[in-house]
Amino acid sequence: MNRCWARTGVPLALTALLFLSGCPAVKTGGGQDGGTGCTVNGDTTAEKATLTEIAKAMIAFHTDTGGWPYGESAWYAVTPTWRMTQPPDTQIDGRPFGPYDTALFAPPPDIPACDSTHTGGYANPCWKGPYLTGASTDSLGTSPWLDQWCNARMYAYIRPNDGNGGGIDLPNALNGLIFIWSTGKEGHDGFTCTDGSCALNINQESQGLPSEAGSDDIIVEVATSAE
Repeated sequence: MNRCWARTGVPLALTALLFLSGCPAVKTGGGQDGGTGCTVNGDTTAEKATLTEIAKAMIAFHTDTGGWPYGESAWYAVTPTWRMTQPPDTQIDGRPFGPYDTALFAPPPDIPACDSTHTGGYANPCWKGPYLTGASTDSLGTSPWLDQWCNARMYAYIRPNDGNGGGIDLPNALNGLIFIWSTGKEGHDGFTCTDGSCALNINQESQGLPSEAGSDDIIVEVATSAE
C-alpha cells in the first residue's frame, strides 16, 4: 500500500524531494489551491461540523470492520486473527490524510462487503460504505475533503498502553485514542507538533488539547478507545 504523505512546515529541500517522488505537498492556506478546486473559506463553525461528520463516518467504519480507516484498508490497535501473518499496525502520532486514504469511499481490497456471511465487527469484518457522500475515487486527503483553509486534515491513532509499542501511560488513554483535526488558519500542527514547530505534550494530547499554547487547531476526539 502506498503510504505517500506530506506535512506543512517541512524544509524546502524536503518539499522538493517529496515533489520529485510524486508525493503531494500540503497547502498552507490562502486563496485558491492551485487547480484542485478548493477555495479557502476560513469558517471554523463549518470546519467543526465537517470534522464531526468525518468522525461519525469513522465510527461507522469501525463498527463494521473493527478497525479505523487507513489508506485503502483499516488500521487495527489489536491485530485480528485474519491478519496474523502481517506485522502489527504501528502507532500514528499525527499525520495528514493523503490521496490514498480512500477506505471510507471505496471497498478495501482485503475486507469483504457486508452480507449474510460477513456481518461486521472485529471478528467478522465487512464494509458497508460508502460512509461519506462522494465518489468512489474520493479520498480524505484531496478536494473536496480538504479543510476550510485547503489543507489536509490530520489524524492520530494512539495505541493502547499494552506494552506492544506506542500508547500513553495516563488513565484516560490506556485503551488508546483516536483523533482528527484541522490545523486551522495557521496551517501547522499545534496539536501533536509533527512539523517540529512545538513540543508534544502527551498530557494535553490525551485530553484532546493542543500541545502549543494559542494554537488554532480544531480538534475532534473520535473515540476514547482505539480497540
